Amino acid sequence: MFNSFIVIALAVFASLPIQAQAEELPNGATLIQLNSRTFDLRTDVRNLRRGPDFIPLTEIKWLSDLVDRDPYLEQTVLHIQARTQPISMTWPSVTPDKAYPLTENIPEFMAVEGFQTRSSHPKNFSFILLPIDNPSDFYVSCSGSETDKSSFCAVLVAYPPDSEIRLMARVYNAKPPFNFREIANRMREIAYCLDVTDRLSADGASPEALVDHKIDKPDLRDCHELVS
Repeated sequence: MFNSFIVIALAVFASLPIQAQAEELPNGATLIQLNSRTFDLRTDVRNLRRGPDFIPLTEIKWLSDLVDRDPYLEQTVLHIQARTQPISMTWPSVTPDKAYPLTENIPEFMAVEGFQTRSSHPKNFSFILLPIDNPSDFYVSCSGSETDKSSFCAVLVAYPPDSEIRLMARVYNAKPPFNFREIANRMREIAYCLDVTDRLSADGASPEALVDHKIDKPDLRDCHELVS
């Protein structure tokens, strides 16, 4: 039932009219600025359905095609989101809290190796998963049905260049073996490759000189060195 509510809510959200939009820069309206970072979506974004504080990456055809080919991003919807405060202020606690107090009686398929899993309520199928080795890197929020051992999960990822930007992957019908860590890493890789803030600010750089994704790094990997 909860999954049905999520699907309905997302459908309503998608039907809302476009509000005030993130700042567009020159270069054929391919650039969008969120907080301190500028992202080159490498397509005309003027008709892209979005709000003022997020970029719906998988509504962009060439990015959607890339995601469909990725073994870890199948059946995911990707966003870059700007926040009004550092995301660390809304990050889940590393210890049991009022929102997710329970660490016992976790369904076996949600007890993921390398993660601390907590439940919100004994009868409420809602979980938070934090990576044990680095709980501030990303986290996962899941809800669903124990009956078919599948969940709707959201992977929320920190983006180091800006403490008020987070990356999000909505994972539909998530089932074991979960690839949450790989999803988080790929989301960050993609964002690094789209982030052209430093290249725009470099001496002599211009929007027209930015890298063409069809020629350089077409799979959006190994761009970390381009971003500080």
